[in-house]
Amino acid sequence: MVKVSYVPCPNCGNARSALASSCPFCGAAELPDGTKKVAGIFTFNLEIGLPSVAQARARLLQKLEQIDQTGVQFVKVIHGYGSSGRGGAIKDALLADLQAGFYQTVENYYRGDDLLPGYSTYALCIKQYPQLKAHLSKDIYGNPGITLLVLSP
Repeated sequence: MVKVSYVPCPNCGNARSALASSCPFCGAAELPDGTKKVAGIFTFNLEIGLPSVAQARARLLQKLEQIDQTGVQFVKVIHGYGSSGRGGAIKDALLADLQAGFYQTVENYYRGDDLLPGYSTYALCIKQYPQLKAHLSKDIYGNPGITLLVLSP
């Protein structure tokens, strides 16, 4: 599942995908100033197709490279929590990779189970990235199967 964010084209003003390398209406390649602050959240579901940890890691790395030159600043990664209720291998590998700095385009990250209104992590996240508050959906609140990535500007 991919949820696409839209930004206005600086050339013609039409809405275009924040992931598009050019505007489908006028062909302009440039993104508007401050796009990373207005593009919203890109949703990437790593669970589709039940990949192995290695496959999930490769898919996420490829998607982050694709997103890097776009207007997307936030990526909601759906990695699941594991049907046993003990946690999933993809989640564990993702968090280990994030802690090790494996994904160079990721500036910061927040585990879904820490993003709950009233929690200090949620308050810190909203304070640091105020534009995020308007884009967070209830499905991420307290959800251990989701991690929110903040990409480098």
